[in-house]
Formats: sequence, C-alpha cells, structure tokens
Amino acid sequence: MAFGILTKDEAAERARISRRQLDYRIKAGAGPAVTRIGGAVRIRDDELQAWLERCTVPSPSHSTAA
Repeated sequence: MAFGILTKDEAAERARISRRQLDYRIKAGAGPAVTRIGGAVRIRDDELQAWLERCTVPSPSHSTAA
C-alpha cells in the first residue's frame, strides 16, 4: 500500500484550513491521526482523507413544501 507523508503545512493546505486550526484540532484529539518521525509530526495522506470523510456531514434537504 503506497501512501504519502505530509507536513502539517501540507495537510492544512490540502484540507483548506489554517495551520493553526489543524494544530488546534490535533491537540484536542479531533484532528487526523499523526505520526511522529524523530521530533517532527507528519500526517499520512490516507489518514487525512479518512479524517475529512469523518468530518463530512450531509447537506440539509431543500424542502419545497407548498
């Protein structure tokens, strides 16, 4: 299984959120799973994708009641 390893900056850019928001979510336990390599925090691309899917909510239905 091939996967990419992203920095937090790269992960935030792909998720289209700020690096600060990503840091906050990771520290709160509400972000993607991280991997520590030495002292560096990295995020596997497949973990980022899984987290984004878990964050997805259905859009409200557009009722056209008469």
